[in-house]
Amino acid sequence: GSRVTHKSKEDDLKVFRAGRTLEEARQLVEKSFGNYVGSNVMLAAQEEYQKIQEEIELLTFETSAEAIDRKCREQLPEMAYKEIFEMQEELR
Repeated sequence: GSRVTHKSKEDDLKVFRAGRTLEEARQLVEKSFGNYVGSNVMLAAQEEYQKIQEEIELLTFETSAEAIDRKCREQLPEMAYKEIFEMQEELR
């Protein structure tokens, strides 16, 4: 069967004191939760962005002329490095 509910003046007084209806309270909780989740997503995105920026800096440093020159000097025989260095100087 159907269920009958009675709304008392006391219930009305509670809503009046709280200043919000149940629906308004539900919306407020949903909005607050959305803000909470959104802020966590934003923090995670900022952390990922920072990691990417640091990786870009590292890669930029590793591909600089100085870094490439240093790696060539370390990995090539001295004569080969000198020959390349002299050719580069001639081209400048």
